[in-house]
Amino acid sequence: MISRFRYLVLLVVFMAMFLGSVAFAAGAKYVFLFIGDGMSLSSIHATEVYLHDVKGSGKPGAERISFTKFPVVGLMNTFDAGRYITDSASAITAMLSGRKTLDGVLNMDVTKTEKFTTLAEEAQRAGMKIGDLSTVSLDHATPAGLYAHNPSRNNYYDIALELAKSGFNYFAGGGFRQPTGKEKDKESIFDILKKSRLHRDSEPQRLRKARSSRRQSGGDQPGSRC
Repeated sequence: MISRFRYLVLLVVFMAMFLGSVAFAAGAKYVFLFIGDGMSLSSIHATEVYLHDVKGSGKPGAERISFTKFPVVGLMNTFDAGRYITDSASAITAMLSGRKTLDGVLNMDVTKTEKFTTLAEEAQRAGMKIGDLSTVSLDHATPAGLYAHNPSRNNYYDIALELAKSGFNYFAGGGFRQPTGKEKDKESIFDILKKSRLHRDSEPQRLRKARSSRRQSGGDQPGSRC
């Protein structure tokens, strides 16, 4: 169960400023939005205290994480339109559309009729290439928040169809929860993706080979993470 209590620190404000300012957009080559699910301020501070402690100084202190040194910091209230404790769907909707909605709803209003435009979609319209990377399935609420507009986060197959139609440039994650629908009677989402311009590559050997080639070309260093 994904944690239902979260603060998004730093990068939401950073990205919003980017999309809201022509000058800022012109000066930014890349924009990365990192979402740590359940990563509250106390979690960040605990990490900094740990990093200081492992150095063995014997004195209290904190080793600041790099992203806490950014010049812009933002905090948000985490209640949604119906409850004090949000879920992943209404949380990602608020983060990427700036609008509150109900638990379980992805980028739609409380009546489940109006669709919201996400920051990722705005960036795409501005000519940027969009990637969506996740440690969970790509039709899960948080990664789906970039491209999906659905009255229920549990409509996994319909959400996956939106991914195929999104026009985004890159996806990486844990596959799909219901690739042939809830009753397993739909066309495979993988077959649908083959018909689109998205290319599926899930073979570990090919992925490792691609990374090895990148290192040899000087684009990646040993010990780094793609």
